[in-house]
This record gives sequence, C-alpha cells and structure tokens, in this order.
Amino acid sequence: MEPAESSLPGHHTTIILTPRLLLRPLSYTYMPAIFAHRANGAILHWKAPDFFLSQSRSWVTMLLHSPKCWNFVVHHRPASLRDSDVGPQLLSPSEEDRNALIGMCGVHNAPEIGYSFHPDVWGKGYASEAVAGLVGKYWETFPDGHPSLQGPESKYLEAYTTRQNLSSQGVLRNNGFEVWKEVEESSSIDGGPKEMMLVWRRWKPGIENGTENKNEEMGIAIEEGPRGKEQRVGT
Repeated sequence: MEPAESSLPGHHTTIILTPRLLLRPLSYTYMPAIFAHRANGAILHWKAPDFFLSQSRSWVTMLLHSPKCWNFVVHHRPASLRDSDVGPQLLSPSEEDRNALIGMCGVHNAPEIGYSFHPDVWGKGYASEAVAGLVGKYWETFPDGHPSLQGPESKYLEAYTTRQNLSSQGVLRNNGFEVWKEVEESSSIDGGPKEMMLVWRRWKPGIENGTENKNEEMGIAIEEGPRGKEQRVGT
C-alpha cells in the first residue's frame, strides 16, 4: 500500500499567485494532464517523451518522495481570483483545472530549479513570470535556504541550460540569474552524447551575484559533482 501523498517529503501546500498565473503544488491529482505534458516532444525536447502514463507517474513519485523537491503545476490565473482568496480551497481543483495545465516548475533537486511550458503559451512571458514567482516565494518560505541544504548551497538557486536553449537563457537572465560555469554532461536522463551545459546561479537577497571575491568570502568551491539529468531547465 502506497503512503498517503500528504506524508511524502516532497508534498507541500504552498500556493503562488502572479499577475497572470496560479501555481499549485505538484500532485497525483493532475496525472492525466502531466502525462499529456510530458508526452509532448516539443516540450521535453532534451529527452525522449513519455509514452506511458506509468512513466509520468514514476517521475511524479520520484519528486514527491524526494526531500530536495518543491514543485508546482501552472495554470492561467482566473480573472476573478483575488490575492485575498488564497486558501485551502485552491488545493482542491475542479476537474477542469486538473486538466488545464499550461506548465510546471519548481525546485527539482535543491538548489536546482527547472520549468517547462506548453508550446501554445511560448513567447508570452509566462516562464519568466512563473520563475519570478517561484524564486520570490522560495526565499520567503526558506529564508535560510531549503531545509535539505547546508553550507554554501543554501545561499543560491541554480539552473542548467544547453548553449542552444536561448529562450531559457532569457528567462533566467530576466530573473537575475548569471552564468556561473560550464560543464560537459549529457542533457538527457536517457544518456547519450555529452554537450556543454551552462550552469546559472542566483544568490539569495542581500548577497551579490557571482563575484570571485564573494565566492571566496563564502568558502564556495567550484566543483563538477554529478547532477540528476532529469532536472534540466526546459523551454
């Protein structure tokens, strides 16, 4: 028997509102829509799309069972939804809402973030808006960094892009991330040829972004430790 979703380490009840978006906690509730999202080859262009619902469910299970994850599904914000309306009722979406995802984003492997959006909403600034909401709520919720982190990693958020993924690079620049280093890795969980990946970082409020002097002051060492390949920034 599977444990209750509410008991899993990646479960949370945070709601994020931005001017145009509503971000709800990732949940099995959205499985059909999540599968449709992950089966779209245009969205997951850095890996093979999911062919079966069970593949998408395994991915959600991985995130919900991880103590280093804090993830969301993204909806259009209803015009009638006021900031003051945020409450537990938003954690029980209607059937229409369960099937109306336009994207997903979150902390996939703290301090690493990722996001992906449906092609129908590309070019509208939704990814930048969602990441802005995510970053702001992250530091509001975890002022000392995600509880799974200690030391220097608790002081920044990080993202990965390929050299070619200019749209994601723009999203990160729009949100104050800067290129920190470049590493050679496979960009796919399925392995395959390695390519150069840009590693982006944004420091917590009050810490200046990425100067060598600041890094030395904080005792940060530049290392190329392995990262989960599933947690790569999407378009």
